[in-house]
Amino acid sequence: DVVVEVTLREQTAAHPVTETRGRITSSRALTHDILHISIETEQALPHSAGQYVDIALPAAAGGTGKEVRSYSFARAPAGATPTLLDFCIRRVPGGAFTEWLFAQDRTGETLNLIGPHGSFALRPDAGPIVCIAGGSGLAPIQAILEQAIRDKQAMRPLVIVMGARTQADVYGLDAIDQIRRAWGGRFHFEAILSAEPEGSSWQGKRGLVTEHLPALLGERMAEHSASLCGPPAMIDACVNALQNGGVAATRIHFDKFLDRSNTPALR
Repeated sequence: DVVVEVTLREQTAAHPVTETRGRITSSRALTHDILHISIETEQALPHSAGQYVDIALPAAAGGTGKEVRSYSFARAPAGATPTLLDFCIRRVPGGAFTEWLFAQDRTGETLNLIGPHGSFALRPDAGPIVCIAGGSGLAPIQAILEQAIRDKQAMRPLVIVMGARTQADVYGLDAIDQIRRAWGGRFHFEAILSAEPEGSSWQGKRGLVTEHLPALLGERMAEHSASLCGPPAMIDACVNALQNGGVAATRIHFDKFLDRSNTPALR
């Protein structure tokens, strides 16, 4: 005899998975290894903030139409039938798609998109929020916070933590400032650099994000709902730190950004 207990996912907005073509309308560098690209799609691609889309590897990058790469939407959807989509894409050394994308300005190129997928979202709650982003993980964080502002759910205390290596890897400050100005509750943003050269002009915090979480979240650490996006090692370390600080596992939601360095299937 076997008894199976299943913890069902919380209900999230359901959107039909759509396959459509899209044209890159703009491409600009945010850092030395992160691009912001906008794609205008032929069909509307309804989605929820926090979700992602699969982009087929183009033939010019060695794709056969079957290989895909997954990228989170970088903005909350513009209306019920969005056709203009934004993404923040980090260059992966040796990655077929990103090496092709970064080789030159790809504005005007056509891509195949399939989505949306995923259930990452800001869950309704009354307690404070902590959002932790590493690398291109700021994209879905920005999207869910923009959506919270539109839904008039922006009264909860909010801490945003960006983990980066150096000052050159910090980006999105204008978008974060827009969120700050529209956020109705207490707001705090902190960039923490793990490899900033000694003696530089940086006046902010240094080290690992996990080293600073207890001080940033204070006595109410256990009351926080956490949303995390970024590389697996950072996510795992932050989840452990939050749980050690008393945050329940049910209040921690994350999206790990896997690439060819930690997933053999991505070539």
